[in-house]
Amino acid sequence: MIHGLHQFLAWLQQFFLGRKRLLDTFLAATYHQAGIQSLLPTNPGDFAVFGVFTCVSPKPTTPAP
Repeated sequence: MIHGLHQFLAWLQQFFLGRKRLLDTFLAATYHQAGIQSLLPTNPGDFAVFGVFTCVSPKPTTPAP
């Protein structure tokens, strides 16, 4: 947990992230500390900035005729 907190604070400073990015940054630091390398986020740009995750997009499904 401590390493995740240090990563969180470092990323806030490194990427000049403000209060609107606190939760995303803390989640990213926690995921990174846990060894998670790929995510399926609703907004990939929220996590792409950190440069440590592969953001996966779901394949759009074609409606059946």
